Amino acid sequence: LDNFWDLYPRLPLETARYVPRFLAVLHIINNPKKFGFDLPLPDPPLRFETVKINKQVSLQDLAKKVGISYSLLKDLNPELRYGVTPNYPYEIKIPTGTSNLILAHIDEVPRWKPKYAYRYRGYVRHRVRKGETLAKLARRYGTSIRRIKALNKIRNPRRLRVGQVLKIPVGKKRYRVARRSKTRYRGKKVSYRIKRGDTLWKLAKTFNVSVKEIKRINGLKSNKLTPGQVIKIYKN
Repeated sequence: LDNFWDLYPRLPLETARYVPRFLAVLHIINNPKKFGFDLPLPDPPLRFETVKINKQVSLQDLAKKVGISYSLLKDLNPELRYGVTPNYPYEIKIPTGTSNLILAHIDEVPRWKPKYAYRYRGYVRHRVRKGETLAKLARRYGTSIRRIKALNKIRNPRRLRVGQVLKIPVGKKRYRVARRSKTRYRGKKVSYRIKRGDTLWKLAKTFNVSVKEIKRINGLKSNKLTPGQVIKIYKN
């Protein structure tokens, strides 16, 4: 295998097409008239300077506090897709001449907190097979790519390995962070892995609890259980 074209027949179709398309765009940009394109002149680059932020903040809160354009701040930092800096020291791009202003007021900008938090009341283990993606798994189990990534601490969803075991969240429930449930349950808390043939009624009888309580603790909306799913039970 000496070059990309030797690998081409062995690659997934999406990957195989990426390089030829990239090369085609490169040729067009380098010589647009040859290929019948009349490309407009690019806009001049935005002028900026950088400043290090040592806490997680919302760009909107920052812009409002120091009196600069939130829209411009977002344009300067397109990598921050949700308009929030990471939870570690991070250099952001800011309009030229505003670094001293930002540094003078950064302590007054509140630390960002998510509006919602997700609790996963149960999950199933899934062994990755050839051709599977997070999108396919999310559709299969009725969840989202974001929740699978969060539960498994996945940064790059393209790096799934065949044979890798993932936790797939089921029975999720969303809570406002400021209003988390404080329900206390009596009895010893146990984690139980669902086996083939298990039903909520059988589990309720075995552990001397009610079906309603099992569903409430695990955020289950239906009586359906999946083999391999892990649920919590407060054993009386």
